[in-house]
Amino acid sequence: MSLYFITGTDTNCGKTTATAELARYFSNLKKSVITQKWIQTGSINLQDDIDKHIENLNYSKEELSPFLAHMCPYKFKLASSAHLAAQKENIKIDIDTILNSIQTLENHFKTILIEGLGGICVPINDSQTTLDILCKINPKIILIIENKLGCINHALLTYSIIKANNLNCIGFIMNTKNNNLNPIIQNDTPDIIQKQTGLKKIGDLNFNKTLKLYTEI
Repeated sequence: MSLYFITGTDTNCGKTTATAELARYFSNLKKSVITQKWIQTGSINLQDDIDKHIENLNYSKEELSPFLAHMCPYKFKLASSAHLAAQKENIKIDIDTILNSIQTLENHFKTILIEGLGGICVPINDSQTTLDILCKINPKIILIIENKLGCINHALLTYSIIKANNLNCIGFIMNTKNNNLNPIIQNDTPDIIQKQTGLKKIGDLNFNKTLKLYTEI
């Protein structure tokens, strides 16, 4: 059983695209793989992140119908942080509900790709954050970093939290959305992050949203 958690340095850094591309990668290897997003906000009149994942899985939405509620245990209308979106609908997000959903998927699939929400310490209720769940399940963490000015600090801070909690980060993926980014900056950023953290760059997402992996995961 392999459990992966795809986190990021910030909102909109590329977690959904990376998770969908990793779903494609494992599906092409004929792996028994499923994706999950614990909490979806802004779930109204838009395509949810899980729907984007499903496009790259070797199953139709109909085949996955028994598992959809476990793939995304919480959905809220307000496009905001999870705790606020839940509060506006008078719902408290319960960690046990999320853990039970993970267990259900583990009973049917060998690989689970979990897309995080925002960064690694986003609050999910008044007293708990994503980090509290990660400390209970201890997944293999993949860090998505949008290649832009300011991302080095965000990456180092995120990794410091991962390391301080004895969690397992297997590497990072650089997401270069901006095709006009200065090549000097583009090349230096992953280099200095590797030197400062000891983490390996395991892949690149380019501006066409295509993932190139440099190692098996």
